[in-house]
Amino acid sequence: MDTSPEYIKMCEKAQRELEKFCPLKTHIDSSSEKKVVQIQGMWFAVDLLSGTIWLPNEFQLRKIAKSLYWKRDRSAKDIETEMLQDYYTYVQNSTIEWSREQTWLTFIMEKRYSKIWNGEHWHVHKTGK
Repeated sequence: MDTSPEYIKMCEKAQRELEKFCPLKTHIDSSSEKKVVQIQGMWFAVDLLSGTIWLPNEFQLRKIAKSLYWKRDRSAKDIETEMLQDYYTYVQNSTIEWSREQTWLTFIMEKRYSKIWNGEHWHVHKTGK
């Protein structure tokens, strides 16, 4: 599970997009320093300024990604296959080495919200379409 400062920052900046997928709503009181805690199998970063930040693990991110591919007349196997093909293509075309969690999060943010990570913020990625 990635609990690096970079992943925490990525999740913090994506909270608006991620919060609807978080199955556990919680607030954790924080001291002045940032820390990472696990509650009911879920990871959170706690910070005095940012509050409670959900850090989805790879399994949770895959579940979110799969929901982006759901279509009424498709089997779960077809959905999984298409999602994984797109993900592997995304990974092959990536020039940055990220953790699995970071890679899944950037994949979701680009695929669903057309946002890319610049190291500080998620920016809307304009396509030539």
